[in-house]
Amino acid sequence: MNTPGNLGKTNPSRRLLAIEDDVDVQDIIKISLQLTRPDWDIWIAHSSNQGLRQAIELLPDALLLDINLPGENGFMTLNHLRADARTRGIPVVLLTAQRLVPWDTGKLGANGIIHKPFDPCTLAQQIETRLGWV
Repeated sequence: MNTPGNLGKTNPSRRLLAIEDDVDVQDIIKISLQLTRPDWDIWIAHSSNQGLRQAIELLPDALLLDINLPGENGFMTLNHLRADARTRGIPVVLLTAQRLVPWDTGKLGANGIIHKPFDPCTLAQQIETRLGWV
């Protein structure tokens, strides 16, 4: 839906926070989204703790959350996000290299899942599809 600030834009400005510990994957996320959605603000957190702090400070439109984070994993991070009234409503797309996923992302409080390795050329479309932004 177009609002006065983004009237006529096909990709309205979005603020996206990615919580990912792998530097190479961080770079792929940031570069691919900057190239395909230059009006999006992309933020990167390197750990669960940093991601939780940034989520509260930034209140992003959505989060990409790696499941296999060191220390507190993505599931624990997601639980913290859903338990905090400030971040409860932020849509979350999980990132995982696991191919057979035995969990229901909806029951976990996530809005979808993207499997690694993902196609950098279609990452923005995958995010938009899972979040209903299209």
